[in-house]
Amino acid sequence: MGKIWTGLVRLLSPSKPVGGLEISDTALRFLEFHGDKPVYASLRLPPGIIENGKVKDRVNFVAALRSLHGQIISEPRRLVNVIVTIPANDVYVQAVAITKVAEADLAEAADLNLRMISPIDISTAYYGWQRIGNSVASQNGQGQIEILGAFVPSIVVDEFVSSIREAGYGIAAVEFSTLSLARNVFAANMFKYDAPYLVIQVHPAGIYFMVLRSHNLAFNYFAPWNAAQGEGRVISVESAKNLAILETQRIFNFYTSHWGGQIKNVAIIASTLGPELAEAVTSRFPGTEIETFGGDAATSVQGAAIRGLIPRVRDFDISLTSVSVHEAFRAEQTLRFLGLWRSITVTVFAALLAFFVGSDIYLRSIAQSVATSSGANVQQPEVTEYLKLKAQAEEFNKLVRLAVSARAGERKTAWLVDKVNQLASAGGVIINRLYIQSPDQPVVIIAEAANEDAAVSFKNQLEAVTQLAQVTFPLSGITTKPGGTVTFTITFSVTNWNP
Repeated sequence: MGKIWTGLVRLLSPSKPVGGLEISDTALRFLEFHGDKPVYASLRLPPGIIENGKVKDRVNFVAALRSLHGQIISEPRRLVNVIVTIPANDVYVQAVAITKVAEADLAEAADLNLRMISPIDISTAYYGWQRIGNSVASQNGQGQIEILGAFVPSIVVDEFVSSIREAGYGIAAVEFSTLSLARNVFAANMFKYDAPYLVIQVHPAGIYFMVLRSHNLAFNYFAPWNAAQGEGRVISVESAKNLAILETQRIFNFYTSHWGGQIKNVAIIASTLGPELAEAVTSRFPGTEIETFGGDAATSVQGAAIRGLIPRVRDFDISLTSVSVHEAFRAEQTLRFLGLWRSITVTVFAALLAFFVGSDIYLRSIAQSVATSSGANVQQPEVTEYLKLKAQAEEFNKLVRLAVSARAGERKTAWLVDKVNQLASAGGVIINRLYIQSPDQPVVIIAEAANEDAAVSFKNQLEAVTQLAQVTFPLSGITTKPGGTVTFTITFSVTNWNP
């Protein structure tokens, strides 16, 4: 049923564009493809807002996001849907070969394997996976599927997500910069060979190292500049070269132990230090073929924007978010779909009603004119035809009136929304989401409160509303956020939709 509904929404509702939003320590960048006319906006971030890939100054971060929003569209209340790409500093990736299973069981098998190999506490992490290779044979002869797993501390993503949504953006997915960059590299056909590549990207915050194989990202590593600074505050060219050589050697060793063979191709993407690093890698690793590209040859924001062109139902790439973020995005799309077709339905019925009322008046005038002018000379077949048309018109008008009457009797939900907002405001509760699925289904509220006592008080106030019943407050739905605030979920049934 879910697939049928999704297909119907895609068929009848025009899909909204989804752009790419890149966040780094130094800048915000947005890119959205509109045919041959891409929409691009950027904003430089002052130091101290984002540090080492984490939000350090949330207030100014939200203000910067809103400023970027104003560059994109002139309507501050209108959502800008984006694929968010965050710095890969705290993202751990690992390629895993799992025993080949049926497609229906692949998600469960991948989830189980990722939980077992997670390098961080899985209860405090977001993780995702995507296929990166075709089936391969294992040592025991059974087929295997290679997947790429990614893990990130949930607190890092939650700070980004809450700030981005507060600034007026809808989040379709959250990925990391090296995954976005790899997508852009392959879309641009930058490489001459299908062989494995080590890609070195020089970034203002440090150096990203990526292993690309089988047209997918297979491994990444971030080396911050402070690893090359030592005790000084200035990074010399020589120290940058030494850092690149050291990490390149480590990755070559890792690749040989993990996949076998050696990497012979290295690509350097850099606005500065490109020739110097190429010379250093060539001297240290003879026989390696080096390709250098400018810093704009491939960017993470372009890779995220390319992903935004993929229909959401066919997007199976990694997304490092909680389930609620995806649910909110789907809910927003569904509400847009319902609002559009409600307007279309009302317009069509109004047009039909006007047409048939006009037809009825016109036919009545013709009948009266014919009866007056022709008198007894009117032939019986013509009178019969007129009476038949008149009966059909009256029957249709009756059906239209019934449809209008049915619409007038539609249950109203505005009183419930107003009541919930009233109780929430009185108790200092912030409503994040209010789901009204159907009259027969429970209503779901996802909200935030200063503490657990405030959440319990809000639940008790809902129980006091006479039209509500079965108000539940699952303890498993309570999550404490940094700073002491809590998010919680409340469900209840509506016994009487008339206020």
